[in-house]
Amino acid sequence: GTKTGLTPEFVAERAILSTKQRSQRFVNMGENIQNEQLRDIVTPHAHDVLSGRGNFVNHHVGNESFRSLVNRHKKAYVACPKAQKPNFSKLIYDEIRSKNPPGRFLKQDPKTKLWNDIGEKKALDKTRQALR
Repeated sequence: GTKTGLTPEFVAERAILSTKQRSQRFVNMGENIQNEQLRDIVTPHAHDVLSGRGNFVNHHVGNESFRSLVNRHKKAYVACPKAQKPNFSKLIYDEIRSKNPPGRFLKQDPKTKLWNDIGEKKALDKTRQALR
């Protein structure tokens, strides 16, 4: 096993497993999400993960914690069978979303300079890309 005891099997199992915990967490975060703003955001908060290039995006605290989350799972991701790989991006996505306030995956509109949520599919794509 690894130093932390996070074998690929353990992580994959945890990703599938904690459905009950996860659904409970989503019940708890449901109140946050219902009045959550997903469009025309002026200032992203600390849990948000920003898409795009440049220093502002790279040094945003939400991106830094996203990268550290990705790095924590990278070894197990690379080592696990292809069929289990989607579990990792979902695990990371869920972890960002279950923060309080929930982390959003945002992209800036070049015209208005406001931020909009990119949606779950693109967020999972971004996460998979980061895991490689």
